Parts: sequence; structure tokens; C-alpha cells
Amino acid sequence: MDRYRGLRYSLSERGRLGRVRSNVGSVSVQSALFRLERMSPSEMPSTPDLSQLGLGECLNFVEASRPSEAFLQLFEEGSEETEETPEVVVLEEEEDAEAFGEGGPPKAIERALMRFRGFQNKVIDWNACGRQLIVDLVASGVTFFLTSVIYVSGGQSVFGRYFEGKLVFVAVEAMFAGTAITGIALPCLSSVPWAVAAVDVGFLPLLAHCAEIVYHGVVVDSDSDLDDDSENMLREFVATYVVAQACLFFCVGVSLWTLGALELTRLSNYLPYPVIAGLLASIGVSLAKSGISVAAKGASSRVFEAVWIGAAVGLAGVSMYLKRRLRVAAHVATPIVVAIGVLALFGASAATGIPRSQLGDYGALFAWDDAATAGWWAWKDDYFCSKGGLLVASARLDVVARCRAVFVAACVIGALKIGIKCGSFAAMFMTSDVDADAEMRLVGAANAVAALALASGQAHSFSGLKVGQQLNATHKLASLLVPAWCLLAWLKGIGGLMSIVPRYVFGSMLVELGIDYVETYLVYPLQQSRAGRSNLDVLDVATMISIVVAAVAFNLLEAIALGLVFSLIGVSRRLAQRSIVRSTRSGKDVRSTIERTPDLMRALDSVADAIFVVELVGYVFFGSAHELVDAVGIRVKSKKPLYFVVVDISGCLPTFDVTAVAAFEKIFALARARDFKVFFAPTDSEASQALDSAIQACGKAGILLADNGRFFESVDDALEAAEDSLLRSTGKHNLDRASIDEDDDEDGFAPTIEDDDDDLLLRTKGLFNDWLRSATERHGLVDDDEFLTTIARLLVISDTVDLDDDRGRKMMALLVDGRVRLLNDSGICVRKLAHGNALAVGDYYIQDDDMRRTYSPVPASARVLVLKIYYDHLLDLEKHKPHIALKFHKLMARSLAQKNRNSKLAHR
Repeated sequence: MDRYRGLRYSLSERGRLGRVRSNVGSVSVQSALFRLERMSPSEMPSTPDLSQLGLGECLNFVEASRPSEAFLQLFEEGSEETEETPEVVVLEEEEDAEAFGEGGPPKAIERALMRFRGFQNKVIDWNACGRQLIVDLVASGVTFFLTSVIYVSGGQSVFGRYFEGKLVFVAVEAMFAGTAITGIALPCLSSVPWAVAAVDVGFLPLLAHCAEIVYHGVVVDSDSDLDDDSENMLREFVATYVVAQACLFFCVGVSLWTLGALELTRLSNYLPYPVIAGLLASIGVSLAKSGISVAAKGASSRVFEAVWIGAAVGLAGVSMYLKRRLRVAAHVATPIVVAIGVLALFGASAATGIPRSQLGDYGALFAWDDAATAGWWAWKDDYFCSKGGLLVASARLDVVARCRAVFVAACVIGALKIGIKCGSFAAMFMTSDVDADAEMRLVGAANAVAALALASGQAHSFSGLKVGQQLNATHKLASLLVPAWCLLAWLKGIGGLMSIVPRYVFGSMLVELGIDYVETYLVYPLQQSRAGRSNLDVLDVATMISIVVAAVAFNLLEAIALGLVFSLIGVSRRLAQRSIVRSTRSGKDVRSTIERTPDLMRALDSVADAIFVVELVGYVFFGSAHELVDAVGIRVKSKKPLYFVVVDISGCLPTFDVTAVAAFEKIFALARARDFKVFFAPTDSEASQALDSAIQACGKAGILLADNGRFFESVDDALEAAEDSLLRSTGKHNLDRASIDEDDDEDGFAPTIEDDDDDLLLRTKGLFNDWLRSATERHGLVDDDEFLTTIARLLVISDTVDLDDDRGRKMMALLVDGRVRLLNDSGICVRKLAHGNALAVGDYYIQDDDMRRTYSPVPASARVLVLKIYYDHLLDLEKHKPHIALKFHKLMARSLAQKNRNSKLAHR
């Protein structure tokens, strides 16, 4: 199994797979490996069923190491029916080592491919290749037909209301041109199987709104004396629309590429679901309205208008019935619906005696002239600029500027809709290495290129993907044939299709798409909510319905604007539901990890309530910053004394706006008024650095330089400083006492105390007595003069914490004054010691030298005073005065046993 995993890793690292033809049609090696990896040896089939391995692409068989029998059986299963079996040449071990040594796995794969004699002998099943080619042609043809229907429907929705529909070809030709220009690059560069380029239907309502703005700016609001249908007016209108369309898709392309480059493809994940669902349902409403407009536009009377609308809605219902009830595939249901619509029209024409040539007068068929419109391109236009000149030169830039709101809305729709598409491909094709951000960049680049070509932008087509998948087409060829068909339609025209297929058939496609959007993103969530299977509340439902109502009453642009407002409200609401104040505790509940003496602990218990610890979490911004001020204000208003506020910002997001800085400034103003100090920690977090930057940007740097504000490396250090200050105020602890005379302030040890050195003995005895009073409860040792004098003669005074002398002799140390931290091998502090503690006491009682002292003592205060005693002196004491040695050992045992409980606290 390791060989399979290694092989699969090599293939995925390579990024592309070689192909080997065989008589079994097409088999995916990734599917085979995916299946084999999950089989135990006992589950390995002797004759695997290749039909279960996915017939989507030709067999990719690459050997970088000797294959197992199971894998060879899997490969040879499909070759049993032919006389000639491709021979696999397996690299020997020496060749393996050489290949992997020179070029790594990719180089070995290339060499293995070259050694595959199936390529050399050219064993190809031409019948299978011919069948596969026919499948690809059919898949591409069906996809082209579906795309053409959408393009014609979309073009009619954009231009059908203006100039009696004679400009519909402008939008249709621009869509075909976009697919023909960028449709080849998308399947070649994309990692998505069956990647077909097509205009996303979500942009059709926005293009229609753009055309409406241009029409009002050029025609309705114009002061020109030209007729509405004059050549100059048409040229100015089309030129302005083409430039506006190019600006729209260029903005969309830049925004999509930027989102992909910043790895923000899944930006929609950060927006409330009701807003996204409402916006997508609004697109459905706009599509349905456009479909009705396509079907009814051009009707000669109200009666025919109602007939065509009813026919469009009825065909949409038939299509949905075929797809949802009868489970008919989309590439089969759509031609059936088109055939029903065509037969119904011409059957009615024959029954009523209306000639086919007059059906267009009743609004049943499009008026389309391929001779005049085929191959139309804005950069090379002969239709509107018959006298020469460049079409875009006639564009009204002031009118284009009026469409800027539509451009913003298009960027929002692109970020949401195309972002959802690209983000879903990885889940749809789990065996393919699909990078959502790379796909987003690719679509953005395609839209930008199409915009520069004055064509419509492109994106992945789900309908084309489904057709290729359902017909089992190859991943690339079918997708590459679609832009070829679109190029042919662009150059030669689609007048034949337009003269046969009724308008209401095209309208029914948009109506069906719109109903599908509304049902998926509005009706279904509401049904789930009523059944209690979703967590949508009343406000969520109101948000969805409000956005859809705005799309129905006005248009998609207003719905998008309303959606953005609701999105901001929803995000703020979600953030406000979770308080940024995770917890508030007093100094009695949270202590520093410094190991203090019992009497100091008792003294601290009586005053620790004057410390107030606030732990923050999440995003501190204008909607939540007041919670911190309120928490501190409530504590200030209580009757308990308050001297220190410790703010833990380690759980905050590294973003603080102006309101958050103002909130901290309010706390410092309150601290100055009520005479307490504010400590922030930790300084090494991203949140601390962001807060400092925000304060500097707001020009409020002075608030942290005041006497009542300070930053600490950790919360534990802040608590330690607050506790020390409280202990000083009680008179129980004096950190500033001078324990070493100036003339004794030197490195090294004091000389051995002789019998006649009474001053040094007296001083050492006094320091040891002071350590005894701090370290333990009174057990009579402080009054035992013999014990004090004997031990004092063995002690040396030092201001260093080294536990070895120059000759390597080991010692233990009694901390009389100052602070010491014990660091492990990784440099992390494991204990914090104050006066009254001892260093390396436990090491003396460990027999194995390898188990001793896995830490390094480091001074944590300006001055440190310790009393050191050599291990050798203790051994001599045990020999000559065992009763004194026994008392000392008991003393050290109590020192080891009284480790402060704060060293076990989780809050550091």
C-alpha cells in the first residue's frame, strides 16, 4: 500500500498525468489508487471490476517502482479481450535509484513513460477513440445549444425593449465572441474537469440595467434633434453600451483576480447566509422577469402577449417536471422542451392558417439578419460605422460614468456567485487537485481579457460541466470544442436557429433559471426553517424576503444595495452576540506563578481583591469596545478597593479601529480619576502590536506613557508586579532593601568563614536566619543557635546564581533576596522563585547525574542575594555532626514540599 501512496503522491506532485491507450476505453488511475488505498490485503480483488473505477479519462499508468500483483491485475484486466496486450517495462532497482537520484520522482515518471512499450508499439484501439470522439462531439454540441439558448435569451433581455429589438445581435455576438476568445484558455489552464467558458447568468440583469441607463442617457435625456432610430443615434447608443459593458467586466475581472491573489475566494463564508441567499434569489427574480419580457416583447396585442407569457411559463413547468420528477438529464430535457415549443408554434400556425413568414409580426419569432450581423465585432464594425471610423469613438463617457453603481454591484455578484462556484469545485472533484484561488484568478484574467476585446466576460459553466460529466466526455476535448462552435456561430450567425425556435422558448429558459434560483435560495430555506431543520430566526427570514421584495418591486441593483446594508447589520449583530469580555476575575482567583512564602501568601490573600483581571477575546471594534469600558466601570462603582486592572488581549483579533482606541483612552482617564493602574499583556502577541500601531496612528501614544499604564511580556508578569506593589503597601515585603554592602558587591564566593572571622559569621548567620523566617513555618530552628552557627560556617554569600564553581564542584543555593527564573532547555520559564526559596536542593538527593538539573537559573531582578552550600560540605556534615545534618535535611524536605500552589495554575 505504501507503493500506491508514493505513486499517487508523485502523480499529484507532477500536476499532470501521462496517458496510455488500452482497449478498455478509459480508466482513471487516481480512482484506482483512491480505491486501492482503502482496501486491506484481504479485500484486494483478484479480478477487479473496471467499470467501478470511473471511465472519465484514459488510463494513466505510470510506474516509478516495482508494482504489486494486485495493481498489475487491475491494469491487465481490461486487456484480456485483445490479442495484443501492452507490455509494461518495470524499472530495475538500479535504474530506480538513478532516476530518482538525478531528477526526483517527476524525472522518474518521464523515464517510465518513455519506457512504456505500448507507446513505442502504438497499440491504439481506434474504435474506442472514434467512439470517444463522437461522445465529445455530442457533448460539445449539446453544451453549445444550451449556451446559445441562454445567450439569445440574455441578449433579448438586454436589448429587446429598445429600437424594436433590432440590436439584440449586439449582446448575442459579444457573448459568442467572449466564449470564442477566452474559451480555449479556460479549459487548458483550469484544473476543473469539463471546464467550459460561458457568460454567467447572474450578470444578465446587470447588463440589462446598464443598457437601460445608457438608453436614458443617450436617447431619452438627449437634447439632440436626431430621430430615435437614426443611424447616428444607434451608433452612439451601441458605442456607449459596449464601453460600459467592457468597464463592467474589466472591473469584475480585476476584483476577481485580486480576491484570488489575496486568497479571499471564499469571502462569501464571512457574509451572513440570509444575505447571500437573498441576493441569489434576487438574481432568480430578475431572470424570471427578463424571461417574461423576452417572451412577451413584440406581441401584436395584449391577447398574444398573454399567450406567449403563458407558453413560456408552461414550457418552464414542463422542463422542471422532466428534470425533477422524471429525472431526465438536462441535456435531454432541454431539446425536448425546444422541440415541444417549435412543434406547438408551427402546429398552431398550420391550424390557424397563419403563414410562417408572418409569425414574426405576432411576436412569435425573432427578426434576425445573418447577412448584416454575422461576425459583428465592436473593434471592427461595419454595421453602425458604414462610413468608416471607430465605433467606441462615439461613446458617451458621461453616460458610462452613470453606470458606476452597476459596476460595483457586478463586482459584488462576481465575488459571491463565482466565489461560490470556485470554492465548490474542490468538493465536487476530490480526486483532482483544484485550487479555488487559482481558479478565481483564472476567471478574473478571462474577464479582463474579454473586456479589452470588447466582448462579454466568461466564467465556469455548470451546465456545460454537467453535460460533459453525464455523457462521460473527456475532460479537455469537449470543453475545447465548445468555443469552436461559438466561433463558428459568431462568424456565420445563428439566423437559422432564430428563425425556427420561438421567442417564448428562449423566454422559458430564463423563467426556469429564475424559478430554480428562487426555489433553491428562498423557498427551500424557508421550508427547512418551518420544519425546524435550520437555525434561521425571524430576522434572518425577514432579511431574505426584504431583499427579494426589493428585486421584485425595483430591480437587482436596489436589491444588492439592500443586501450590503443587511450584510453589515448581520455581521455586526453576530459579533455583538458574543461579548469580547470572556471573563472578569479578581486577584484572589488568579495569582501569578511566583513562589512566595506562606506568610506573604496570607498577606496577599487579604489584599488581592484589589486586582481586577479582564480577559478579552474576538474583534474589538466600534460595536463591541463599549463592553470593556462597561466591565471596568462596573468594577469601579463597586465598594471594593481597586488598585490594578490587568487586561489580557492575547485572545483578541489583531485589528483595532478608532473606537477601540477611544475605549482604551476612556479606561485610562478613569484610572487617573480613581487612582488605579492599567496593565496590558502580552507584548509579544499580534493583538498587542496591532493595538500599539492603532494608538500611534490615532496620535494617542501618550496615554500608555502615563504613570498609570504599562505593557508586560505576559499576564503572569503583570500579576506579579501588581502583587508586589500590594505587598509593599502592607509592609510585608521590601524588594528594595540593600542586602549586599557596596564593598562586598563583587562576583564569586565569599572566603571560608574561619573561627576568628566573627563579623562575616554574624552576617551570614543573620542572612540564614532571615531566609529561615521567610522559607518555612517556625519549627524552633530560628532559636537553635548551634544549628544556625554550624550551617552558617558552611554557607558562602554570593550575588550570582551559578550552581557550579570553576572546578566543577556542585552546590545548592538559598534565595535570600531578589527573583530567579528557571528556564528549561527550550528557554521557557518553568518556575519563578522569590526570596525564601531554594535552588538545586532536589538535585542533591538524586543519585543519577543524568537526571539532575535540566534547567538554567536566570536572575529576574536587578540584584540577587543567595547563600550557597557545597555538596561536599554536606557530606562532611553528615559524618561529623549527623544530628545537625538531619535537621538540615528535614528543613530542605519542607522547602521542597511547600512548592507554591500558584505554579500549578493554568493562568500564566
